[in-house]
Amino acid sequence: MAPPSHARNRLSRSVGATPIARTEMAGYPRAADARLPRIERTSSMTTELHIRRASRTDRDWLFALQEVSLHVLGRHSYDEAAIGSFVAHGGISDDRMIDRGTCFVALSGGTIVGCGGWSDRTGKTGVPAGALLLRPAPRMRGLFVHPTFARRGIGSRLVRAIEDDMVAAGHDCATLAATLNSADFFRALGYCGRKTVSLPLPGRRRFAVTCMSKRFAGVDAAAA
Repeated sequence: MAPPSHARNRLSRSVGATPIARTEMAGYPRAADARLPRIERTSSMTTELHIRRASRTDRDWLFALQEVSLHVLGRHSYDEAAIGSFVAHGGISDDRMIDRGTCFVALSGGTIVGCGGWSDRTGKTGVPAGALLLRPAPRMRGLFVHPTFARRGIGSRLVRAIEDDMVAAGHDCATLAATLNSADFFRALGYCGRKTVSLPLPGRRRFAVTCMSKRFAGVDAAAA
């Protein structure tokens, strides 16, 4: 399900607080206003970062953040039509992760600036969890960082939190379907795989992702 148009608009306007964001947000679709918190960037943001499990009250903000992130950070890998179709047909997140307690949010100054989670079920994008390994494995999903805070270490901290949660649940490996613009980020964190899968979308559009996997070091598969 796509986020409300008013939520997307407030997020896109909040990114305009920095020069680089104003440039990259050019052409992003805007709609009505919304009552969502305005993001302010601070020099001490990284040390103040707090990660917690997401709740249903975070839902609209999460969907809006994910859409803005993909439109801005993924604009050199996908055209606007492909991104819009992917978002509109539920490719970016899943309410089940929130309900099961496997979705995490990163907060700076009390405002959500990143999110991500994991699932052991097939996601809406049609790539089954565990499809890349011989034994079933959970799938990392919906990892996004607000463009204003990109390349500040937030994504890496979210990945560590998600992996720790997978290990605590008894898993020794993970799979994911990375957007083309995020594949190098995941490779730097130990994920392997270069196979590209083209996901079908309505209107004969397609959305390419890179299939990747990782086995967690120091985790006993037999014990898991």
